[in-house]
Amino acid sequence: MPYPPGAFYGQHEGLNLGAGLIYSGVRQPAFDFEKQRYVTIEATSYVITHECDVATENARPLSDSLIVCPLIPFEAFIEEHGEVDNLKSLLVEMAKRHVYRAIYLPPLANVSQFGAVLYLNLLTTTHVSAFGPESKAQAIGAVSGHGLREIDVALQNLLLREKSDRLWGMYPNSTCGVTR
Repeated sequence: MPYPPGAFYGQHEGLNLGAGLIYSGVRQPAFDFEKQRYVTIEATSYVITHECDVATENARPLSDSLIVCPLIPFEAFIEEHGEVDNLKSLLVEMAKRHVYRAIYLPPLANVSQFGAVLYLNLLTTTHVSAFGPESKAQAIGAVSGHGLREIDVALQNLLLREKSDRLWGMYPNSTCGVTR
């Protein structure tokens, strides 16, 4: 990895619900391939929504849901994808931060002794009540400022990068010669 793994995490105690926190037991939707529908699961997840957008003292519209991304324990990721031919090169590129849809997270107690994969294509929403006193959600970690920057850059690369297939000639560097 291009940084020391110990620099990735910080303290989570005393922090309000918001970006950079890792929670276990978060109720959220997940797609069930066998039934071809969404179901509700409890998962360990990374919180993406900023804390001021879901703070209970900010009584305003559009502050009742937040974006989370489930963490896939590295062992489970390897178990599911271990037969893929290019898995080794994918893992190397993921550790170098060259894979935009997934981020390798270093080991974190209570998550995985081998780390986890934050698969950004699984971004989902859940209601703030999924973190309330009646829920099973429990803060178990937080990324450091360095970790937050790494994840924010990955999100920017995933969501804001220029299209690779310039089919409609809308980009200044379009090479396909299509005009509108």
